[in-house]
Amino acid sequence: MKMLLVDIRSTLPSLQETLNGPEYPAISSRIAESYDVISNFIGYLVQSLDEEGTTSSLQTLSFEPSQLLQLRADISETMSLTIEHLRDRYDASVSGAAGLHPSARTDPDPTSSSPRSIAWDSSSTSMSEDPLTLSETRTLALWLREDDNDALRREAAGIVDVLLGLYGSEDAKGDIRSAVLTAFEGIFQVPEGIDAFLREDGWEILSKDLQKILSSRKSEEENRGSEIIRALLTVAESEVVGPAKKEWVKIIDMAIEALQGELCQLIVCVRSFLPVSSFPFSPRSSRSIVSARTNAHDSI
Repeated sequence: MKMLLVDIRSTLPSLQETLNGPEYPAISSRIAESYDVISNFIGYLVQSLDEEGTTSSLQTLSFEPSQLLQLRADISETMSLTIEHLRDRYDASVSGAAGLHPSARTDPDPTSSSPRSIAWDSSSTSMSEDPLTLSETRTLALWLREDDNDALRREAAGIVDVLLGLYGSEDAKGDIRSAVLTAFEGIFQVPEGIDAFLREDGWEILSKDLQKILSSRKSEEENRGSEIIRALLTVAESEVVGPAKKEWVKIIDMAIEALQGELCQLIVCVRSFLPVSSFPFSPRSSRSIVSARTNAHDSI
């Protein structure tokens, strides 16, 4: 594991320079596989430590407590470099400058919907289509969620625009979106993460995706819908946002009308945390909300 972490840390700083070189596919593939191994190891480690009898679990893993502490430090250092790499790659491929708001970005061709391409970006593979992007984002997301490291989470708050850009890209796949939502579970534990999310129009991006899920009614997308609701619920509950915003009401009302079962219960939970006085809902929707709340309470 230490060898994989060292390989990643020694390769990432110079990887950007090889984007258009013939050696990039082989190098990125090797690093992506390393991230996948680390991701699986983190999942196994968390599962083992969550089991009853922590001491026996540590013995099964053949790790001393001091070794786990050192491994945690090594992984955190690697994830910090991962954040820097995602920032650099995104700036090269999309914004051209760190933290540039979407409204300030322009396309070279006004009729084109493709992002602006910078000279040091890949000429053949976009960031969202690069397998390395998925692997490193998935591993970073898992570590942000599972490790109580607020310093790293505040650092990751600086790439919320990157994560939202990957989530909302036209060629984004379900896997990368799930990874982004997992990352938000950790990032939203610090106020800086909520601030960055709202500043980059994160609520609107996730709401639009939720609307598409509700309209398509595809069962394979319900899990992502649940993850979106959990993310929006965390934002709505946060003390950072203050009173509920009126533009949040539409997505909540529409979702309550459209969904059944577990996802509907989650949305009712969101609704319960927002001031009822700010919602001019009809008697019909009121009955639906009361009924959904009753069903959710009975199921619990």
